[in-house]
Amino acid sequence: MKKLIALSLLFILIFSAFIVLALFGSAQTTVETEITVQAPVSVALKTLQEQSPQSTWAKNIQIKKLFKNGKRFAVYHFGTRTVPVEETIVFQPQKNLIQTIQTDERPASLLGGIRNTIVARSLPDGSTVINWKLEYTLYSLSSRILNSFFIRPDIQHALNRHINDFATFLGN
Repeated sequence: MKKLIALSLLFILIFSAFIVLALFGSAQTTVETEITVQAPVSVALKTLQEQSPQSTWAKNIQIKKLFKNGKRFAVYHFGTRTVPVEETIVFQPQKNLIQTIQTDERPASLLGGIRNTIVARSLPDGSTVINWKLEYTLYSLSSRILNSFFIRPDIQHALNRHINDFATFLGN
């Protein structure tokens, strides 16, 4: 009987810790990766900026529709999760920066506020460092609990795969 009570208390303590993590944990999460590609900044940025060939190397992002006003409708695949997103594309060539910013909020979706920031930095040998940062917001307490254990690792894996596929597409 004492073991059952101790086990119950342990379960309540662990469950309470998860609830506290969810309540006080950040709803905003950032995942980041970086790679060096053997191509000049201009080539890397042009390849990243062109939307149609992106579907050939971006296995975890499907670009469903391109709009003339700098927007696109895309579907992100993170492990078993699928997140449809309407995004605005911002290109700042003077900063070697490309951003996609989610313009629609889908409260029924697991993630929201998705923002990709890609910065290219030239190296002295002519190669380019690509820094890719993906930020997202988690809406529900249950998703915040699961974020550290399941969601964030899936997104980190997808982002790493994405940037490696990009490097391979460039011939690296």
